[in-house]
Amino acid sequence: MSNLNSRFKKIIKDDRILLKGTKFLVAVSGGLDSMCLLSLIGKLDLNSKDVFVVYVNHGQRIEAVNEQHAVSKYVRRFNYNFITETLDLEKRVNASETFLRNKRYQVIREIALKYDIDIVLTAHHLNDLGETFLMQTIRSGSAAGVTGIARLSERENITYYRPLLSISKKDLLAYAIDNEVIFFEDETNFSDETIRNRIRHHVFNDQFLSYQEYKHFLNFFKSFNELKTDAYRYYDKLIETNKIEINNSNEVIRLKFFSEMKYISLSNFLSHLIVKSGFQQISDNFINESVILIENQKKPQGSININNSYILFKDYQFFGIKSAILEKRKVAPTFRYNQWYQFKNEEVGVFFLDNAFGQDFKKKFFISLSRDSPPLKWRYRQTGDYVLTNGKIKKKLRRFFIDNKVSQIKRDHLLVLASGSNILYLEDFGYSGLFNTDKTDKITSVVLLR
Repeated sequence: MSNLNSRFKKIIKDDRILLKGTKFLVAVSGGLDSMCLLSLIGKLDLNSKDVFVVYVNHGQRIEAVNEQHAVSKYVRRFNYNFITETLDLEKRVNASETFLRNKRYQVIREIALKYDIDIVLTAHHLNDLGETFLMQTIRSGSAAGVTGIARLSERENITYYRPLLSISKKDLLAYAIDNEVIFFEDETNFSDETIRNRIRHHVFNDQFLSYQEYKHFLNFFKSFNELKTDAYRYYDKLIETNKIEINNSNEVIRLKFFSEMKYISLSNFLSHLIVKSGFQQISDNFINESVILIENQKKPQGSININNSYILFKDYQFFGIKSAILEKRKVAPTFRYNQWYQFKNEEVGVFFLDNAFGQDFKKKFFISLSRDSPPLKWRYRQTGDYVLTNGKIKKKLRRFFIDNKVSQIKRDHLLVLASGSNILYLEDFGYSGLFNTDKTDKITSVVLLR
């Protein structure tokens, strides 16, 4: 196809990625798409010293050695820098496609860093885009899981550029024939073992879809992605507006905003939130269970495992994603009489009467601690703890938290000052009323607040 060269030049000019003097790396496999990309680059007005070509031999096929030599010979036509890497994967016979791809990208990144290159070109084309759209739809079953392939993306400070993404495989094949571009076909591409190959062989072929029908299919997914992007930008604004900080949780959001935003799809919102937090594999069952949990007004708390390390949780007035591993709490201070302890809203101290004089305070409570009482200690909650409500009614701390809708996260991080299981002071709630006395002869110390 004679006009493919001019189309490619226009793409490069419009994208303004490969500017003169910019070093870049081209990943080639020896297949049709990457060898055509190499040929098209060779017709650009570039300094050959700025072009680096890398061929990664996965060590899985005997034919790869001969292909590597042929690619090397072809690259020498353009006087480009040629780098080859062979992966040592003898222990991973028949390694998965995902495993090999991750290894390949790891090698490419290492080479790019070695030669101070931050732009890598790959040869993904229009057919790859269609296959990926359909494959992601089948695997994820949700809008959040369908992302396609971006023309430009960034990964670990490397920009990946895919200039062939609007060009079909049919056009590339015609170009290769017209321009005598050598290429090799990986025999594993003929197998129906992978879902991508099944889509390629039985859906995206001339017998099933015409070229025009295929273009319509891709146009639908492109417009779908644009609509999804607009919706997700709106979701991001909602997340930012309703987000609160609680310890080191990934995302924690106020629950009440759902009742205020009646026309939002909770399932779509949750899918986006989870993908945004770095989780790619989301099942319909997980989303459905999450929606049921959040909408269940009779169950104020609960959680669902995302994986072994993270959970989606609901905790009274908010929900979010957090680590399933118990978060490390700050070390409880050592209790000493006649010393102030600083909290978010106030300071508290327990003073002997003689030491209380001269202290600046706003409130004071006289208390009586017998010699038989366990010593006062700063710690976190324990089973069997109780407080006094209204200074009179004894109540288990667990019930107190439930009645006051204190979240599970917060419960585990509130300090208490206790004598045994008797809580004298509870962080964020203040003095409990325990040990209070108005009998002068019983007073042993005084609780001061400021």
